[in-house]
Amino acid sequence: MGLWLTQHAMHSAHERLERESREGSGMISQPPDRRYLTCALLAWQQLGHKGADSLYQFVEENRGKLVCKDNKKSNLDKIDTTNTAGPSSKPIEYVASHEKKVSKNTELSCFDTISSMGTVVKLPVETKIVMHVENSHICSHHNAKKTQKVTLAPAPKPQNDTLNKVDAACCLDTACLQRLTELDTAVNELRSRAAKLARREAERVELLERAEAAWKDLELGYQRRLNLAQEKEDDIAKQIKDTIEERNKYKNACTSLVDILKEHGGIAEKEKAHLTTVEKELCERACMRLQLSEESARHDAALAEQLCRITQLDRDLLIVFLVNTIDRLGTEKM
Repeated sequence: MGLWLTQHAMHSAHERLERESREGSGMISQPPDRRYLTCALLAWQQLGHKGADSLYQFVEENRGKLVCKDNKKSNLDKIDTTNTAGPSSKPIEYVASHEKKVSKNTELSCFDTISSMGTVVKLPVETKIVMHVENSHICSHHNAKKTQKVTLAPAPKPQNDTLNKVDAACCLDTACLQRLTELDTAVNELRSRAAKLARREAERVELLERAEAAWKDLELGYQRRLNLAQEKEDDIAKQIKDTIEERNKYKNACTSLVDILKEHGGIAEKEKAHLTTVEKELCERACMRLQLSEESARHDAALAEQLCRITQLDRDLLIVFLVNTIDRLGTEKM
């Protein structure tokens, strides 16, 4: 992924993004690499993820799946040419490319984002490119690198006899030999630096292409999620409309039921008042019946007492009559 796309760089970009969001400063004054990292973090947060660790893990998992063959091959050819160049070779020129071409063999399907995007299922037909690598986005330091040409132009090839004489003279002169050693060391150092610069340029190009591919995937995922959200919003709007219609129906039915209940309530109140009067009448009649039963009981007791007296009087009268009769019969016999 490159020398500067590390977990530390992602964490620093995340902290810088949070600091800028609090302070309200923009990203215009940042270098291109920091701007791309900040854009990638923003897109990653738009997909619902938090922090730079998950983005770093996602990039590490898909690190070997997306390879740009054409640019990598051309950059390796540049490195080999720089390393194998000798004193009699042609001048070595290192020119940074002004146009960043995305490899045609790049397959977005190799960049596994389905496991990190949640419920995204459908793919849109059109592909929109959001990130573009332009010359205006590159800082002045990179422009200076692009316009600068590292050229090593050795002297023209002399004849064999002249070379032999020069070699013999150089072998005898210690200062010249030391100077040649220093020049050889400087040439090797320049070659190594040119190789490092070419390698860094290749890694930067590869990183930018991967960042652009990741940005495209994030854009596609965001578009899919936006479409799903719009579909859900339409479904919810339909459900709300149906719910409002059902609510109006229930409201009308409840209004009619309230009117019916009011009528039945008036009838119930009338029946309740009638029942109250009937209960009062029943209570009064029960009281009267109780009083009449008590009076009838008293009269029955008085009648029973009178009957007892009458019976006793009948017995007494019968006894008296029998006694008188016996006395009369006794007197007559005598």
